[in-house]
Amino acid sequence: MVITKSVRVYTTKLLTVGWRKELCQSIHKLYLTGISYYRLVLLDSQELDNPDQRITSDCSSLTSVYGGIIADLVVVPFTTAYYTYQAYSRAGWLGPTAMFLYFLVSTVINKVLMAPVVNLTVKLEQKEGDFRFKHMEIRSHAESLAFNGSPDTELQKVDAKLLDVCRVQQSLYNRNLPIDISVNLFSYLGAIASYFVIAVPIFSGQYDGYKPADLAQVISETAFVCIYLVYQLGQLVNITSTVAGLAGSTHRVAELVEKLKEYKKETDENKDDIPDVIISDGSEEDEIATGLLVQEEECSLKRSTSDLNTEENTEFYRLTDVSFSAPGSETNLVANLSISLTEETNLLIMGPSGCGKSSLLRVLRGLWDHSGHIRANTDMQPGKRTVSVFLPQTPFFTNGSLREQLVYPQAALGDNMRDSDSDSQLLGLLELCDLTGLILRCGGLEGENITNWYTELSPGEQQRVAWVRLLHHQPRLAILDEATSAVSEDLECSMYRGAREKGITL
Repeated sequence: MVITKSVRVYTTKLLTVGWRKELCQSIHKLYLTGISYYRLVLLDSQELDNPDQRITSDCSSLTSVYGGIIADLVVVPFTTAYYTYQAYSRAGWLGPTAMFLYFLVSTVINKVLMAPVVNLTVKLEQKEGDFRFKHMEIRSHAESLAFNGSPDTELQKVDAKLLDVCRVQQSLYNRNLPIDISVNLFSYLGAIASYFVIAVPIFSGQYDGYKPADLAQVISETAFVCIYLVYQLGQLVNITSTVAGLAGSTHRVAELVEKLKEYKKETDENKDDIPDVIISDGSEEDEIATGLLVQEEECSLKRSTSDLNTEENTEFYRLTDVSFSAPGSETNLVANLSISLTEETNLLIMGPSGCGKSSLLRVLRGLWDHSGHIRANTDMQPGKRTVSVFLPQTPFFTNGSLREQLVYPQAALGDNMRDSDSDSQLLGLLELCDLTGLILRCGGLEGENITNWYTELSPGEQQRVAWVRLLHHQPRLAILDEATSAVSEDLECSMYRGAREKGITL
């Protein structure tokens, strides 16, 4: 018996681990496909709160709670059937019927009591996520907060988040109290109900011919069977409060999955929707009216060719009458923009803050919706250089060694970095970007002394590491969004010169 119980507990734990792995991997696949993560975190954050908590905490809670009750859900039906038969054979139809009616009444009452608990559980998980996010915000921007010298203000705000959590938590516990009373009450009343079941045949004269010793044995056996039947049914009643918490986590995870599947469906429907493009020459006044000033180098920005690829050079992007606005806004940032980005044509876009410079890059990357037509050259053949790379003002860093940061995203794609990238090449790029001191700080290219690249590298160092990535990958086109704003002017010139020498159009 000891071994059986231990094996049962161990098996449920193994199932819990497996369920969490499968559930999280399936959500990861939806979350990190296309730009679903971007839409969920930045564009639709009002519709769905704290996706990170739903993937980590809620999925863990869901699988753990389900793992805790799965053994009872599997075993209880069989034991209930067995004791139902035993109760029927000893007390007739009245025995199991009375027990099941008793169970039905307790279930209905607990169902009514459980209804508000589900909503409170969902609300509590939301408040927990807000509380955790506030602490993550302080951790991520600790230096900015220190320079600002306003910890007292943040103390009030983080305490307010804590009070929100505690308030909802207290309400949840208040609602759980009647459920706990009901569950415990029905557990104790079950034993009394079993004796009422036995009393009916005894006082109706069914056992009048039994001797006192035989009657005592019948009463004892029948009471035992009925009590165990009530106990087995009570196991299901006891699961009620657990299921209430499970329902809250399930609801939040289901919301996330439904939203991600909605994104995937939209992506699949629009994947093959590539409109025809006709390039039309726009006037300089039309471009200036958008607030953007485009300076050209070496050749005209406007092209009248009908194909993206020509014998002389390549068009990377072609925009025709493109207009766009910020998400949630109806005011256009840029209206009717027509332009083509061509190989060996270096382009500088200038304008006042808020006129749509960075927003144009978001549109090119497919992060924001737009009207008009955009054609992107994605003709990637094996062995050829990457067509285009986007370099934002704040680069992205993954966990891992210095080498993984420099060649990112090759490591994430499973490429063999050491075979394709010689140390001398990376060291040369680090020297060009004045990052040779980073090798010692990290403990070499394979070192992982730096665990949080965002806090341990200055903004200028972050941008220079991103530039090393750019020079390493050598794309044909690099689309930059103030990618050297934190770099000194003399070093900036060297970095741009290095990009030009490698044939990168900027």
